[in-house]
Amino acid sequence: MCTVDCGATKGANRAMMTIMKRILAVIFFTVFIDLLGVGMIVPVLPQLLGNPDSPLYLLSKTGESVKLGLILHGVLFSLYAMGQFIASPLLGQLSDRIGRRRVLASAMFVTAFAQAGFAYAIGALSLLLLFITRFIAGLASGNIPVAQAVITDAVADDKRSSSMGIIGAAFGLGLIIGPYIGGKLIVFGPSTPFWVAAALAFLNGIFLLIALQETHVVTVKKSDLPPLGISLRSAFVEVRKAFTHSSLRAVYIVYFLMQLGFAMFMSFATVYFTNRFGFTAEALGVYFAFTGFCAVVAQVIVVRYVARRHTEQSVISPGLALHALGLLGIAIVGHIPVLYFATFVLAVGYGLVHANTPALLSLRVEKAERGVVLGYLGSVQALGLAIPPLIAGFMAASFSAQSVLITASLIVAFASYYFHHHITKAQA
Repeated sequence: MCTVDCGATKGANRAMMTIMKRILAVIFFTVFIDLLGVGMIVPVLPQLLGNPDSPLYLLSKTGESVKLGLILHGVLFSLYAMGQFIASPLLGQLSDRIGRRRVLASAMFVTAFAQAGFAYAIGALSLLLLFITRFIAGLASGNIPVAQAVITDAVADDKRSSSMGIIGAAFGLGLIIGPYIGGKLIVFGPSTPFWVAAALAFLNGIFLLIALQETHVVTVKKSDLPPLGISLRSAFVEVRKAFTHSSLRAVYIVYFLMQLGFAMFMSFATVYFTNRFGFTAEALGVYFAFTGFCAVVAQVIVVRYVARRHTEQSVISPGLALHALGLLGIAIVGHIPVLYFATFVLAVGYGLVHANTPALLSLRVEKAERGVVLGYLGSVQALGLAIPPLIAGFMAASFSAQSVLITASLIVAFASYYFHHHITKAQA
């Protein structure tokens, strides 16, 4: 009897492992293609409003000041994150109601529409349309918490943090190939990378509908669920819920601070590199390709190695310290080889925190709440990404892009101290 039962159990376990691996592979490919499209536009965006010496600079045709261009550059980044901030809680809750697969696929189709609209806006020299379509793309980018929820649905608790590294690895791989391709596609016109990104997002949506198996079966009647709504107020309500959650508040605060620093870096690093090292759009593509390579190494090797030896909680404070050190190194170095080494340090630190934070949150709540809790995390992340570009735009216009990066490193360093003092040390 035991032989039969054990054999059946082993067969069922193998089948479940096969399904889990398939789901993880689909999520990896989905996030990779999504970030490939995002990566292709990375070297292009700064040239539109942040680099007056670029032939792609849009304000050269209107005669506006360079300082205004830097401020508008910050606004463009901020609108994308603001859209993500508004949509993240909605998409997380929606995936709990109707399933993860449909939400992910729909977000890809919206991304395709937004990227195509942005490409058209560049050709039409419409700043208003640039901002509107970038905001819509941000709304669709709130799908990352849903992808994280798929993983938490599909894998066992003890493999969650290492499995979350798959998303980080897909991010990195997309940022390895995407910026390099984008830098090359510019020769066909500044809108070309966006048209290609739109096509990739559309195909990605079709792929999801075909390949992804639903991981969340809804058992509650729709009539018993509260109505969904999307508004700026509801997004702030989600952040308030995160920051007032008694057992998770400190984790959300630390993640928010990390995203503040990271957003300041991402929004004006390209301007800094252009001013300090004379990077062209193609050189920026190569740099961010290297950054993506570092992210892959961090997620595939470092995160998995650390996950086998340490808990999620124990690695977040050191990860933040490494992230801050990398930011400071990038801000003060004068030699390109040192710049690349500091970028690797930054990627390792960010990768450790990015993979372990959602895993730590999911371990502290019931499975039915994970979509909501990770939706809160997406809102916290998006708010952390939305505010800094606005501030950084005025800082860069008034002082320099370097001052933005130094401020970013100080914010992340404080996050490391806060986590150690309020969580690690307190619990010890």
